[in-house]
Amino acid sequence: MTFAPVTPDRRLVIAFREAGVAVAILSLAKCRDLVKVLIYPRTKVLGATESQLLVSLDKLMSDEDDLFSELYIVLAGTASEEVMCEIQPTFAGSRLTPARQAATMLVTRHGVSSNEDKIINDAYIVAKQFVVENRSAIARVAEALLHKSELTGQEVAQLVSAEYAPSCS
Repeated sequence: MTFAPVTPDRRLVIAFREAGVAVAILSLAKCRDLVKVLIYPRTKVLGATESQLLVSLDKLMSDEDDLFSELYIVLAGTASEEVMCEIQPTFAGSRLTPARQAATMLVTRHGVSSNEDKIINDAYIVAKQFVVENRSAIARVAEALLHKSELTGQEVAQLVSAEYAPSCS
């Protein structure tokens, strides 16, 4: 099924969202490898960032720091939309599901003494600060996505001049 093309403004927002997630994966994820990031001009799913776990899901869930990193990564896309495009964040539907899952794991498995909404709100503040601090790298990745529509993890790493060898213990 083919959908109408998105407007240039919407495409820019999508590029910034996916760029924010991709840069966050490169910078924050110890146990995740960025595979590719792309924006689709004519489909229902308008963008995607693909990564690969370098450890088992159980190992990832067993480490509190890794779970917080996953939460920051999930929220980096929405934070990028707000910081880079001045769009008010919406935490609805499928965007919130992974964040809520990570927050639930932090409470149930790691005994974090806060409710899920507070964990997500606090994590969003961290994600937003990450985007502010990495604004230029996110902008470079978004610009490349607008020109090319798909970037490999190595291409993104070159754009942000980040180390592309995550170490996972």
